[in-house]
Amino acid sequence: MDEELFIEPAAAEDFSSVCALLESAQLPTADLRNDMAHFFLAIIGDDTVGAIGLDPYGSSGLLRSMIVLPEFRNMGIAAHLVETLEAHAKKEGIEELFLITNTGEQFFAKIGFKKIQRDQLPATVAGSAEFNGLCPASSSIMKKKI
Repeated sequence: MDEELFIEPAAAEDFSSVCALLESAQLPTADLRNDMAHFFLAIIGDDTVGAIGLDPYGSSGLLRSMIVLPEFRNMGIAAHLVETLEAHAKKEGIEELFLITNTGEQFFAKIGFKKIQRDQLPATVAGSAEFNGLCPASSSIMKKKI
């Protein structure tokens, strides 16, 4: 990576570019907040190369919509995105993060997430759009105390 990586909070004007980025990887966008609150972007030069978001539910949070463009993977960008999100979540009073993934189970296991069953989700998280039709029932569900 020749240029420096920056992780920055997303803004409302980033909404359409974040949606396009997520849609390029078949990630859901129907329930994204237009204001992009709790979203972060990975930026190299003038390019957004990754994104991650958080849906807060009291002391629980849903890590959502993490993506790094294929040509920028295996450079540590995903780990930086998760670290930034975890620090933000702690400031928001979140004590545990949950996620649902079809492809990232190995990565998330390496950084401390543990696979759980759907019935171990807090009701608030289980009621989210991500867990109610936006993601396949066959997806892995994971949890991490932060």
